[in-house]
Amino acid sequence: MHQDTYETISPESAAFIKESREVIFGDNLINITLSIYEKAEGIFLKGSKPGWGDFVPASSLLCIKLLYGGDSKEWKYIETWHEGRWVKLIKDLEPYGHIDE
Repeated sequence: MHQDTYETISPESAAFIKESREVIFGDNLINITLSIYEKAEGIFLKGSKPGWGDFVPASSLLCIKLLYGGDSKEWKYIETWHEGRWVKLIKDLEPYGHIDE
């Protein structure tokens, strides 16, 4: 759960979600998220061209860029992940982000 979500739910719910997830996964939420994308990197970023499986993780990261902006601290942090490979993937997928009329 993204940090900003905690501002929209009750403090009790936020504490429960944070504590229960950290116990289940054995780490803090930021490291858990990064770990998920590290695993996904090994699965999705293998080919020279993007495949269908690349769209799911890339689209979730693109949502962060669109919601917070390309100059936001949230996006700047994501740009540092895995030597910028996720950012490159999103850029590689740009030609598929429109509908031909």
